[in-house]
Amino acid sequence: VYGTEREEAQQVQVIVNPNPSFTATNNAPSICSGTATNIAFASLTAGHRINVVSATYGSVTGATITPGVTTFVNGNSLTETLTNNTTNPIDVVYVFNVTTPSTTPACPLAPVNQSITVRVLPAPAFTYTNGAAQICSASQSNITLNTAVAGAQVRLKAVNYGAVAGTLAPGVLYSNGQQITEVLVNNTTSPVTVVYTFEAVVASCTPGAPQTVNVIVNPNPTFTATNNASNICSNSPTNIT
Repeated sequence: VYGTEREEAQQVQVIVNPNPSFTATNNAPSICSGTATNIAFASLTAGHRINVVSATYGSVTGATITPGVTTFVNGNSLTETLTNNTTNPIDVVYVFNVTTPSTTPACPLAPVNQSITVRVLPAPAFTYTNGAAQICSASQSNITLNTAVAGAQVRLKAVNYGAVAGTLAPGVLYSNGQQITEVLVNNTTSPVTVVYTFEAVVASCTPGAPQTVNVIVNPNPTFTATNNASNICSNSPTNIT
């Protein structure tokens, strides 16, 4: 009788790591120049790391991240103040992916990229030309307002007419190249300076620095002539004062 040999069972374990996932929520897809981005990251995968693959800023300044170096984890946010000193909006494009660097192999084997775009609006700015710094009463002002910034308007922030009669009220908006030609009347006996204050605005961004434009309105001269001797004898002098 031959004996029987019993083979020992062996177990082989294979750890299957999950492919990580993440979300990047762009809470401010359009920002004003000089304000901060607000991209929030979330991931429930254990051991995850959210990587910055690339960041394209164009002419925008204020970058604080380094692709291939900067990383984020669940609950982090990307907040960097960006400045656009050009005259047009610029799109800043971030590309992210997620990996699990502590696993072997790191997962996923082929990371999937996700891009986020933040539009940075240009800073508001304007210039003006005062074509008539001094005018006579009942004549027109001649102020030309210009802005090369895309989407910008020039707003009349304030106007001080003093004793002059004018027609404008604060809040009026002007587009590039528009003129202010209002009739100004000064019924006093002295020159009066009308002070206009303007500011450039883009969307709901903080207005640019205000600028003032002065127009001196000179009074139209008046006089009286009193005839103190309306009937005189020949060879007598007149008396007109």
